[in-house]
Amino acid sequence: MSNLAQIIKDYSIKHDKKIKQICAPLVDHLNIPVFTYSFVEANGRFGFLTNAPDFNSYYFETNLHLQNPYFAHPALFRSGCVMLPCSVEEETQKALSKRFEADHFFLNLSTNTHVMEAFIFANVNENLSSSQIYLSQLDLLNKFSKYFKREAQHLIGKMRADLFDIKSERGAELFDISPDIPLTVYDPNIQNFLKKVTGLTRQELSCLEHFKQGKSAQATAALMGLSQRTVESYFENMKNKLGLTSKYDLLNF
Repeated sequence: MSNLAQIIKDYSIKHDKKIKQICAPLVDHLNIPVFTYSFVEANGRFGFLTNAPDFNSYYFETNLHLQNPYFAHPALFRSGCVMLPCSVEEETQKALSKRFEADHFFLNLSTNTHVMEAFIFANVNENLSSSQIYLSQLDLLNKFSKYFKREAQHLIGKMRADLFDIKSERGAELFDISPDIPLTVYDPNIQNFLKKVTGLTRQELSCLEHFKQGKSAQATAALMGLSQRTVESYFENMKNKLGLTSKYDLLNF
């Protein structure tokens, strides 16, 4: 059994009663029986909690998690919601549907360059048309997500303290994803939209592109024929326009 599968056993199974108690309002009042919370930090630290341990033990022990594109570096994604199939592989999806009646799930992603948190809501035999049900209750789901984090903060803290590194299983794939995956920062339509509505200048956009390529302010200044001070002022302008607190948050744009 891998370290990751062991985490599922140690937390989601060992603390099953506690997790189910926290998830009771979701089950009893919104009729959503399956909830999963996970986080991936920029340093590779990983955590995972669910009130459906049987499904997720199978998911990890059979290494299906290695197909999950959302167990990746947080800088690769933007926040948002999407309805997704349980697996990207057709045969795997058929197996999950047959064994667990698992078809689709609703993913609510909250991310910045330091950490990505995933809140997953699911029922049996759902399809893409079910997304409207979740979207109509999105404010309630967001409130539940905050409630879950507050009530499960001890368990989440223990996972962080255990220092599980998802890079040990995913390797280079932690940084390698398809641009076709929903909610990635590589969607050209989203990037072009953000550039238009945020009012970044041509010079600012050039600085941003160099920054995304890993170049320092000094190297960017040399390439663009500017002073380093001017380049740093462009970064400050971009942060102000986009309402960001850190230069590294620009990697999401």
